[in-house]
Amino acid sequence: PAEHLAPYAHHPANRTDGVPVHYATAYELGGMGVGVLAVSFDGRPIKVDGNPTHPLTQGRSDRFLQASVLQVWDPDRSRTVIQYKKGGGERDLSTWDAFKMFAASAIKPDGAGLVVLAEASRSPTIAAMRKKLSNAKWFEWEPISWDNQRAGAMQLFGRPLRAVPQLAKAAVIVSLDADLFFGDPLSIKFNHDFALGRMLHNSADAAQATMNRLYVAETGFTMTGSTADHRLRVKPSSIPALVAALGAALTGAPAPSKLSAEAQDFLKELAADIQANKGKAVLVAGMTQPPEVHAAVAAINASIDAPVDYYADREDPRPEHGWTPHAEQLVAFTKAAAGASAILIVGANPVFAAPADLGLETLLASKPSIHLGVYEDETARACAWHLPQSHYLESWSDVRTFDGTVSVIQPLIEPLFDSISTADLLALLSGASGTGMDLVK
Repeated sequence: PAEHLAPYAHHPANRTDGVPVHYATAYELGGMGVGVLAVSFDGRPIKVDGNPTHPLTQGRSDRFLQASVLQVWDPDRSRTVIQYKKGGGERDLSTWDAFKMFAASAIKPDGAGLVVLAEASRSPTIAAMRKKLSNAKWFEWEPISWDNQRAGAMQLFGRPLRAVPQLAKAAVIVSLDADLFFGDPLSIKFNHDFALGRMLHNSADAAQATMNRLYVAETGFTMTGSTADHRLRVKPSSIPALVAALGAALTGAPAPSKLSAEAQDFLKELAADIQANKGKAVLVAGMTQPPEVHAAVAAINASIDAPVDYYADREDPRPEHGWTPHAEQLVAFTKAAAGASAILIVGANPVFAAPADLGLETLLASKPSIHLGVYEDETARACAWHLPQSHYLESWSDVRTFDGTVSVIQPLIEPLFDSISTADLLALLSGASGTGMDLVK
């Protein structure tokens, strides 16, 4: 293709051509805020890395963070407002003015009659916009969720707390079908903390040098399993019995007898190692394990004084009293949406990822429905309106990470397409005024 070079019509202040500029910003993955240092080259974001001062990334990165900048330039991104005829009919290019006329007639400023299904977010600004739509019914859903762990904490502590093991302080780490180093919202932190404990300590005396030990019981071979010192292959259905047997071994109670000889040998060595390292041993259960397993793991961690912290998820739209996990939220949304005057889907794609027997595609086609998303996906095509969603490098917002730390999301570039952020859309529907920066302030 032909390429042309042209000078700035108005040269930006404090900029030198060809010299990259770094900005502190952040993004959100599954409701977890991730601190970012983004590199802009001649006004274009080209690279992102972890922010060294952020409690989660500490300057580190992962594949999701590295890939996120590529989405800015993805040619398959949604570019304009789309209106569909009912039943997945004709697709018409539309405008924001046309959508605003529709929204003014279909949605009341207080949100009465509106039912929302949104991707997980702990943004203080989005929480403030939810309050303006005070009479709307708000549900949160993610296709891959860590809610089982919080549901287990709910059983034990009466609150849906997020468990954050301090791997850097642990001499013995026990992973029960949990892939700590890949896919977990805290995997950047876990990789970093595990590596710190993996270094030889007291290395001045080689005979006394020690490092942490990793025990893994899992159903499939994972990144974490490949790093294990001791690995046990088990069926998914055997994990609860394994946890019960470990708890019994640590308390001296009779252990279940249904475990294999290999599992019993594994448990014998593991229990002895934990007993010898009380206060420096920690257990972690995987997201696919039921809440009862997570509750049992939390109880064992408490009994051995494990280095694990618990944090409440602020800005969670599900109140602590009556808190429900994402799977139940989706069912509740379906029931509420049946009587809604309008439906809004924010960032999620439930038509593709949710169980088909819920009939979401038919439900969305039967109501005045709106989809806000980066792509024109299955859910977008089932709704009456599709709105292009801005990338985090194109919009203002904010996020919280696991310990409550708030980071501001600032744009590095104007939106490439005719898109809008989640906070700006909620402000539009509620009649709030101001730019994205004003909303964050």
